[in-house]
Amino acid sequence: MRQIRTVVSIIFSFVCCVPAQSIDPQALLDEIRTHVAETVRKAPRYTCTELIERSWLDNPKVQPPSCGTDRPRDQAHRKLMRTDRLRLDVAVGSDEEMFSWHGEKRFQTEEIDKLVTRGPISSGTYYSFLTSVFLTGEAKIDYRDSRTVQGRALAVFGYSLPLANSKFETRTDSGEAVMGYHGEFTVDVNTHSLVQLTIISNEDEIPQSAHFCSVQITATYGTVVLNATEFQLPSDVAMDLLDKNRELKKTVTRYQGCHEFAAESTLRFDAAPSSSAEPARQTAKTLPGGLLLRIRITSKINPAAAWAGDPVSGELADDMFDAHGSLIAPKGSPVSGRLLGLENVLFPSPYYLATVRFQELKLTDADYTLNLRFLFDTVPSESGLIPRRMQLETPAIFGDSAECRFRLLDNQANLKGAITRWVTN
Repeated sequence: MRQIRTVVSIIFSFVCCVPAQSIDPQALLDEIRTHVAETVRKAPRYTCTELIERSWLDNPKVQPPSCGTDRPRDQAHRKLMRTDRLRLDVAVGSDEEMFSWHGEKRFQTEEIDKLVTRGPISSGTYYSFLTSVFLTGEAKIDYRDSRTVQGRALAVFGYSLPLANSKFETRTDSGEAVMGYHGEFTVDVNTHSLVQLTIISNEDEIPQSAHFCSVQITATYGTVVLNATEFQLPSDVAMDLLDKNRELKKTVTRYQGCHEFAAESTLRFDAAPSSSAEPARQTAKTLPGGLLLRIRITSKINPAAAWAGDPVSGELADDMFDAHGSLIAPKGSPVSGRLLGLENVLFPSPYYLATVRFQELKLTDADYTLNLRFLFDTVPSESGLIPRRMQLETPAIFGDSAECRFRLLDNQANLKGAITRWVTN
């Protein structure tokens, strides 16, 4: 899903009304539009780390896949089935967002769902929604309420953006499709700054080919100083998505470490040129197909501390030879990869699932891009980890033979020392 992001709605306390005559809704709306336009116009190119936590709550009643009224009494009986968490980096400009796993050397994709291929994910709360709601003139906006929250005067506006004017996209079986949406936004009366933006799409605004019935996104904005200038950026975003099986999927994204790229830094969306001060290295090579290799994980990865997106280091457990018996890489050669998933399954019995993909073999004179197929006939470890604490899942369970998935039976299990067996494609 694109152009979508969420935050847990703020619970306001000590709320009282602001006298209606003290607010001129049209003048305030003009001010917030000016404020948003200035924010978008002056937007620097900057990066943040995204911390994403997701949870899946079950359908309390078995129903055929369809949309319908999700009654409060049904919501109250939903059971938390599983959770996961991911850590990404995002680079933001006035008209684009780029994503990568945390700590990557370069940003990889403009579409977050190409990086995170499982579960609900979203983007667009930096500037895309702001432009659509406030700056294009296509949204219908109405003044709704005023209140004082902990001494802060706030005004609430409603808005709607019909399908014909929407750029809110989701992926369906038929490809990308546009959704209409509506919602509210909250404005600080004194500073004219945006406090919160809620984006809602209901069944009548969502294409039938989509796999969900409704989505609600709430983005809470805060002030960040970049290069001595204040900007309104989302501090956290919450998304609730109800699918056609009546499963509720909740996502909370928080942002930290936001900083602008200084003049001496360069943000690239392609491969960076080699520095003349560094030894020249060849472009990453590809290994021939049919080579067998075993990889020992050297990272200390356990579910109590790890996040999906964390780097994984390993090494060759044996010498690797080509089809003619010539040595390609000696035992102990370093291998790098990623932890692509870390899922905490809670029901019917608790365990963790850790998904690993190996991406690169590093040798003294060259790097090799790894295109591997996992072989399940392998031992889980040679370092004392016993099968009852860690097991390997068969590839057929999760469908991607380029990854291996470990079942960890408690949060103290550690992947360090585990050995997996692969063949090159």
